[in-house]
Amino acid sequence: MQSINNNRYPAFIMNGTGIGQYRSEDRNMLMNGDMQVDQVNEGASVTVPSGTPTYIVDGAKISLVQSSAVVTGQRVAVNNPQAQGYQYALKVTVSTGHAVGTTDSLLVQLPVEGPMMRYLNWGHNQPGYVSLGFWAMSSLAGEVYTMSIQNSAKTRMLRHTFTIPLANQWTWIAIPGIVGDSTTTWLTTDGTVGAYINIVLASGTSNESGTVDSWTSSALFAHTSQTNNTLTTSGATFQITGVQFEAGPVNTPFALRPYDRQMALCQRQYRKSFLVGTAPAQNVASVVNAVTIKNPIAAGDPSHYLQFNPRMCATPVITTYNPSAANANWRNITQAADAAVSVDPATSVGPDGVLLATAGTDAALGDILAIHYTADARL
Repeated sequence: MQSINNNRYPAFIMNGTGIGQYRSEDRNMLMNGDMQVDQVNEGASVTVPSGTPTYIVDGAKISLVQSSAVVTGQRVAVNNPQAQGYQYALKVTVSTGHAVGTTDSLLVQLPVEGPMMRYLNWGHNQPGYVSLGFWAMSSLAGEVYTMSIQNSAKTRMLRHTFTIPLANQWTWIAIPGIVGDSTTTWLTTDGTVGAYINIVLASGTSNESGTVDSWTSSALFAHTSQTNNTLTTSGATFQITGVQFEAGPVNTPFALRPYDRQMALCQRQYRKSFLVGTAPAQNVASVVNAVTIKNPIAAGDPSHYLQFNPRMCATPVITTYNPSAANANWRNITQAADAAVSVDPATSVGPDGVLLATAGTDAALGDILAIHYTADARL
């Protein structure tokens, strides 16, 4: 009989209070757990700077603290016969390894939006259970890694260790029945980090604690049994996909969201005018999908109010891109010239939209202007 991969199909589950309910694809509190959306890099390899956590795909970033190591991150295609149905994974590559000092670390970090934590009742009596599951693969056999959950202030921590026994083989990691924390603050408002999910690939001793599977008042995100060969070995790789963080004491099948819904969730934190497949950049030589305006008067300073749909989780940082030159200004397509852009953050930028205007530049009647943009409110 052909076996069914139970990590692909929905199920009837019990939540932490014992109330049975059918959960849709939204039961995953993480967005983009299957790494399919990559608006910023569009599959390009990114070198991770030491000390600056860097988003590789939407909703997942790499944090490196080790100035001599060279680490890259990239969305890659998945060839996973053990877990059919996943197209992409986040791949960490240690191009140049280095010994791990006491304060060094390498993590994959997945922030959980505050509103997704509202129904867990964490920080209060009788906090709800959660479960975490994901597929992982390492080029190294037998490595011990840490999964940790921490609050936004990074003052409360739970650690759990897991091992990938075979090199270059996908392994399903299930961590069910995690009892929620009842003693500290867990943010639940829009635009905040409700929790951080850390997959610790390497850690120095100053980041480690011997406590496992219980909550501690600590910022120590790794366990003392953590092995660090991933960071010390040049050419080592680690891949992860199918990450699901959900309410309830059991791991349920991965919540496969339709692509358009996944993209809409990601656009609450980051959006761009560039087409899917095009990474944001100056001088892309294309006005397709750009913000475009036509000057309606003989001499004027045209503008366009760009409304965000869906609404963003917080006021974003706006970056503009000239489609036809190496600067951030409007391109007057009619005149084959540039026009300065004006973005007033004090009055015209918010979670609902932004006013993109020209800055004191007269355009002739009928002139057509275009500009690309990104709006960044990532956690």
